[in-house]
Amino acid sequence: MTNNKNSEEIEKSAEVLLQNVKTKIRQLREAKNLSQEEIARLLNMSTSGFSKIEGGNNDINVTRLSQIAEVFKTPIVDFFPNNTTNNKTIHTTAQQINTVLNDVNHCVVQQEPQKEIEQLQQSIKELETRLVLIETHLKNLLVTKS
Repeated sequence: MTNNKNSEEIEKSAEVLLQNVKTKIRQLREAKNLSQEEIARLLNMSTSGFSKIEGGNNDINVTRLSQIAEVFKTPIVDFFPNNTTNNKTIHTTAQQINTVLNDVNHCVVQQEPQKEIEQLQQSIKELETRLVLIETHLKNLLVTKS
């Protein structure tokens, strides 16, 4: 079903973003010849906690990413893929939203069962979450450029 495909695409996009973030953290740390222990100390966190972030085993929140950006003296936007990738992600998300809206319209017209409507509502919630991430990223881009 389209909704499951959209959910999978959203999860995949989030995984790609997280992979880019962890890769950039490792690259910056190695470029400065710093150990995970040294960075963890600068962030006032455990070495194992930082290792899990860099290894992608822990999700990273915006506050922690902002602290890491400060340690490396780099804008937070540098942790995300280039603008071409961002534009593709935004375009893909917009397409997903259109697909969900078309599905919702189809359900309303066809008066399909409640289960179908609930699945669509779940897809909408997932897309809203994705849009919040994109909005945050775009705000960070604007702050960095100003």
